Amino acid sequence: MPVTYTYVGNESGTPWLDVTIEFVSAAGTTHSNAYVVIPNDYTSINEMYNGATATGNIAIMAPSADIEKGAFTISTFLSDPYFVKVV
Repeated sequence: MPVTYTYVGNESGTPWLDVTIEFVSAAGTTHSNAYVVIPNDYTSINEMYNGATATGNIAIMAPSADIEKGAFTISTFLSDPYFVKVV
């Protein structure tokens, strides 16, 4: 799935190192990055500075029966996760 990052801060950041995106199924199980070859992989996004925006793709493998009932979490190293429902 495509993910767009916008950096807002005084320092710099590297999205694939600083941001974690996971899928939480309806059963409460967590699924993270699938290490597969995909076009425009989000790990190819380099260091970003204030105001920079970049888009890359991330692959997460999860049970297909859980996709409609689950949610994504987005967190950083120092933050609690935010739950995001994609419709």
